[in-house]
Amino acid sequence: MDVPIRVGVIGIGTMGGHHAGNLGGGQVSGAVLKAVMDLDGDLRTAVARRHGVDLQFDQIRDIISHPEVDALLVAAPDGLHAELAIECLEAGKPVFLEKPLATTVPDAERVVELETGIGHRMIQVGFMREYDRAHVEVKAEMDTGRHGRRLLFRNVHRNAHFPDARTIEDVVTNSMVHDIHSARWMMEDEIVEVYGQAVPDAGQDPGTARLCVIQVRFRNGALGLLEFNTKAGYGYEVDVEISCEDGVVASHTVGTPVVRSRETLGQAIAPEYTGRFGAAYQDELVAWAASLEAEKPTGPSAWDGYMAMVVVEACIESVRTGQPVSIPEFEKPSLYR
Repeated sequence: MDVPIRVGVIGIGTMGGHHAGNLGGGQVSGAVLKAVMDLDGDLRTAVARRHGVDLQFDQIRDIISHPEVDALLVAAPDGLHAELAIECLEAGKPVFLEKPLATTVPDAERVVELETGIGHRMIQVGFMREYDRAHVEVKAEMDTGRHGRRLLFRNVHRNAHFPDARTIEDVVTNSMVHDIHSARWMMEDEIVEVYGQAVPDAGQDPGTARLCVIQVRFRNGALGLLEFNTKAGYGYEVDVEISCEDGVVASHTVGTPVVRSRETLGQAIAPEYTGRFGAAYQDELVAWAASLEAEKPTGPSAWDGYMAMVVVEACIESVRTGQPVSIPEFEKPSLYR
């Protein structure tokens, strides 16, 4: 395809603005930023001017239906994701959908059912760790088979600061959903049981979660341990480690120089997620555009988004009840095999 794919971005806040910058700045070969939609008129105008975009909308249906928009990127609030995905599918337009696919399992199921009814994949979900070099290198090493069976998956996910107390629902649905997908993807197996615990914010409602730990069991008997810290204090860090029958494979995401100075030895750590995953955000859009051009869908699918939400709801239930929660096995539709 000689003409680049014309992308409309729905929601241009922090994450949508970052994606718009990659599309509008020429970092995504095969795609261009064609239109933006947001209810904030000042923000919409500023982003459009910055990237030379003529098409601006304050109505979602207008940008989805516009004939000069070939595909959509949805970075609207989480609660709108499922409905917007459905509207894009009904309009016949492929969509890159920021995680989560939905905020409830029934809504995620609606999206999957519609896409399977269409008969071909049209959704890529923004689980960007599949495009992060550190994660990809660990996965590639595991896939050599040199280390034997995968026995234990560990994941740490730490934010430096967060101004407000977060509920357990928000922590798991909005943040740990990434860790859940990483576990399924890197272990190449489904999660069948979870047990979650959380430490509330000091002086806050017990329904908050400053730190959350989820233990998981995979279908093949392997185990997992997912840690999320919303206020670690020192920086933003995400790493994985897989213990195997013959060795351990771990990521090392701090690639900055080692500095020895004034009786200290240390390395700089990214302060927030766009710094840590900047290249991955760009690479996932490059892969998405290439898949649209080749008409061969790749990357995290709507099924991945659905299964992640199944595990998310089980994790929330476990933290709330203090009991392990079993997850039934689901038959994956042929579209996603």
